Amino acid sequence: MGDKNKSLPAKWVWRFGKDNNSLWRRVICARYDILDSDLTWEWKAGSHASPFIKAIAFLFAKGTASYRALKEGMKVVISNGKRGKFWEVTVNESFHLKEMCPIIYALAIQKQSVVNDFGRWSESRWFWEVPLRRQVFDWEKDQWRVFMSLLDCMVLRESVTDALAWSFCSDGSFSMRYFHNRLEEPPTDITFDFNLIWQGICPPKIKLFVWKLIRGRVMVKQVLSKFGCDPAVSLLCPFCNAEEEFVDHLFLLCPWSWNLWNNCMSWFEVVSCASNSLKNWFLDWSSLCISVKQSRAWNSLFFACSWTIWEARNQMVFKGLKTAVSQAEDTVKFWVA
Repeated sequence: MGDKNKSLPAKWVWRFGKDNNSLWRRVICARYDILDSDLTWEWKAGSHASPFIKAIAFLFAKGTASYRALKEGMKVVISNGKRGKFWEVTVNESFHLKEMCPIIYALAIQKQSVVNDFGRWSESRWFWEVPLRRQVFDWEKDQWRVFMSLLDCMVLRESVTDALAWSFCSDGSFSMRYFHNRLEEPPTDITFDFNLIWQGICPPKIKLFVWKLIRGRVMVKQVLSKFGCDPAVSLLCPFCNAEEEFVDHLFLLCPWSWNLWNNCMSWFEVVSCASNSLKNWFLDWSSLCISVKQSRAWNSLFFACSWTIWEARNQMVFKGLKTAVSQAEDTVKFWVA
């Protein structure tokens, strides 16, 4: 089936989650043992399923491009937490809690419960209570802090029902065009060990940023252009004004950024050639042998440089303020010291 033809079944799946009070949805829920409260569902068809449901299950089988595009686009907007699955709450554009915090998810006792089962209301205030199989080890505490910071960003409203929204459109409505665009994007490499990021030595918010960066989900101009942003806005890198601003260029290949990396590596008497991608650059960085005495500073340097580049970029784009490489280098020193 062509990509364009896959958009119509995707819209049907979308309506299945949205039209929770419709008769046709209630019939399907009763026939296939789906809870009426479920906003999303993993489509699995047994031998007695109808040909239509079998086709839907085949098209959106786990691991397919259609499955990835639909899962990334469908976002449950949590309000009272009585319908949205806790571990499938979307954070940072298109990632679920269980993907952001895999260690905590593995420790969780409840893996299919809704948000409302992970806390309680007291005097109109919501208090989180996440039961785990055991206490968190010291090396897992960084991810626990990230996890709790994500929960703190979630605002529950007791009187409002959870709803489904399409994350690639500002009004939250499903768009077949955006679904089709997601199908054309190459899949993310799932073999990357993201624990290398969570074990980094830096504040949790910077770990979250680098996590998004390695996944290519930081909102650079190239990414924003796919979401229908103003076409009159220049897509050029603000540092060099020569190449389009995409993740690998902005953070690694741009002369301004590469000069910063080189200057910072010189503190450790390290000379390197730029990698072809930021992900490979991070892997090379993590595997480089540095003395035990210097390893802590070296490990934090990648995070400090990445964050400093992003801050300098935002100063240029939003305030028109240019940052010299020497100024950025001083900022990195402050973070690493």
